[in-house]
Amino acid sequence: MSFFDEGDEPSREGGGTATRPRRSGGRTPEEQRVFVRRLVAGGVGLVVVILLIVLIQGCLSSQKEDALKSYNTDSGRIVTQSDQAGTQLFKDLSTGGSNPQNLQVQVNALRGDAEQQVEAAKKLDVPDEMKQAQQDFILALELRRDALTKIASELPAALSKQASSSGPAIAQITGQMQAFLASDVIYSLRVAPLIAKALDDNGIGGQRIAQSRFLGDPLSWLDKNVVTQRLSGAGGTTTASGKAAPGVHGHSLDSVSVGGTDLSADSANRIPSSPPATFTVNYTNSGENDEKNVQIQISITGAGAPINLTKTVNTTAGQSGSAELALTTAPPTGQPVTIKATVKPVAGEKKVDNNTQSFPAVFTK
Repeated sequence: MSFFDEGDEPSREGGGTATRPRRSGGRTPEEQRVFVRRLVAGGVGLVVVILLIVLIQGCLSSQKEDALKSYNTDSGRIVTQSDQAGTQLFKDLSTGGSNPQNLQVQVNALRGDAEQQVEAAKKLDVPDEMKQAQQDFILALELRRDALTKIASELPAALSKQASSSGPAIAQITGQMQAFLASDVIYSLRVAPLIAKALDDNGIGGQRIAQSRFLGDPLSWLDKNVVTQRLSGAGGTTTASGKAAPGVHGHSLDSVSVGGTDLSADSANRIPSSPPATFTVNYTNSGENDEKNVQIQISITGAGAPINLTKTVNTTAGQSGSAELALTTAPPTGQPVTIKATVKPVAGEKKVDNNTQSFPAVFTK
C-alpha cells in the first residue's frame, strides 16, 4: 500500500493504521448528527421568530382597533352631552322670560359645560386615522361654546323692556342660532362620516356612531320674531306681574292627520315620504282664557337623527283650531318610527295628560 494512500491515518491501537468511515459528502456520522441538530435548531428558531412577528403584529393591530373604537365611543359620549346642553338651552330660553333673573345664570352654566366639553375633546387620544374627524369635531364644539357665550352676554339687554336695547340684542341672539346650525352641519357631514370611514377602512364593524343635533328646531329659532316670542316667557295669558291670569288654562290635543287621514295610535301608519308630509295638529282651547305663543310640536324618533318641528299659535278660549307643520328634511324610509305630537302646557295649566299623543309609523318610498 502506498505511503500516500488517502484516507489512512495512524491507528492509536497496536501502532497500525485505520480508516474512519465517511458518508457521501465527506461527513462522518457524528458530523451528520451535529448538522441535523443545527438544522432542527435553526428551523425551531425560525418558527419562533415568525410566531413572534405574528404575535407583535396581532398586538399592534388589536391596539389600533381598540384605539379607533375608543375614539368613537369617547367622542360620541362628549357630543351626546353637548346635545343635552342644547336641549336644556332651548327649554330655558322658551320659559326664561317668566324668570329672567335666573336665565343668564342658567345659560352661563351651560356655557361652562360647553367649555368643559371642548377641553375634554382636546384631551382625547386621537389615532392618525381620526385626526381630520377630530379637527372638525373640535370646530363644531367651539362653535357651540362661542355661541352660548354670546347669547349669555346679550340676554340682559334682550329681556329689557326698552325696545332700543332689546331689539338689537334679540337680533344678536337669533344670529347665534346660525352657529348652532353650522355645528350640526359640520358634525353630520364631516365628523360622523369621517369616523365611519376610519372604522370601515380598518375592517371594524358593529360600532354605533353618535349623531348630533344641537339646534332641534332651526326653522323656528332662526326667525327673530319667534325668538322674541319665546324669550317673552311660556305661552299663555299672564298678568303684569308675570303670573297666570285668573281662571282655567289649558288645551287638549284632539287629533293629528296627514293628507286628510287621521293618524292611528293603535296601528302602524304608512306615510309617503314624497312629497314631504305636512302634519295637521288639531287642538281645543279648553280653558277660560285666550292664550298667546302656544307651542305646537311634532317629533319623529326611532330611526336616524330625530326630527323636531314647532309652530307657535294664539288660541281662543273654548275654541278649536289647527296648526300645520311641514317636514323640511327627508324622514327615514322603511323603518319604524314614533311620531309624537304635543301642545305645550301654558302658564297656569294644571291638566296636561291630554296634551300629547304618539303614533307608530313607517315612511314609505
